[in-house]
Amino acid sequence: MPKAWRLTRQAERSLVEIARWTLATFGPRQAEAYEAEPVARCAAIASG
Repeated sequence: MPKAWRLTRQAERSLVEIARWTLATFGPRQAEAYEAEPVARCAAIASG
């Protein structure tokens, strides 16, 4: 079972800023792809 994890507030803010920039620069499709990647990697790290 994966360990529980959560981002710091600063990390959350950074991800929101990245998502907004990506949306404005590359559009919604790419923003969705970029948003999912860091979350998936954090979950993988927590899983060991």
